[in-house]
Amino acid sequence: MVRVRVSTSRLVKASKDTIWSILEDVDNWTDWADPESKTHMLSHKTVKREGNVVTCLEEEIAGGYRVKHTDRYTFYPKDKVVEEIIEGPISGRWELTLKENSEGTMMDWAFHIKPESLRFKIIAPIRGKSIMQGIADEYCRQLSEYAETQQRSILSRKPIPA
Repeated sequence: MVRVRVSTSRLVKASKDTIWSILEDVDNWTDWADPESKTHMLSHKTVKREGNVVTCLEEEIAGGYRVKHTDRYTFYPKDKVVEEIIEGPISGRWELTLKENSEGTMMDWAFHIKPESLRFKIIAPIRGKSIMQGIADEYCRQLSEYAETQQRSILSRKPIPA
C-alpha cells in the first residue's frame, strides 16, 4: 500500500502567540483560506471538544480534489498540533510544530497520508507525492500569510511609548 510522506517549513514573520490563536480557532480556519488556490478549506466545524482534543468535520479542495473527512486534532499549547484523519477517502496524520526565534516563528509541517478510496489509491503511486507536497506547501503559505497580516494588525494597534 502506498503511503505518502512530505514535509514543508516556513519562517513566519509573526509571533508564536499569533499563530497559535489562529490554530486554536478551528471553526474559523476558512478565514485564512485562499479561495483562488487549488488547495483551500471550504468548511471546518467542531463536532466534539474534550480538553485539548477537538474533532472536526472538514471539507476542502486539496490539490484540485474536493475531499470531506473527519479529523481529530490534539493541541499541545503553543508548540504543536497533531491531526489524525479518522474517516474519509484518506487516512493518516500531519504534525505542525512551531518554534519561535529572533526573526519570527518557524513552522515545520509533516504529513503522513495513506489513500483509502479507489480514486486516491489509483492516483497515489503516480502523483501522490507531488500532489501532497503541493498541498503542504500551499497550506503553509496560506497560514503564514494570514498570520503575518494578523501580526501587522496587532502591531499597528499598539501605542508607541513616549
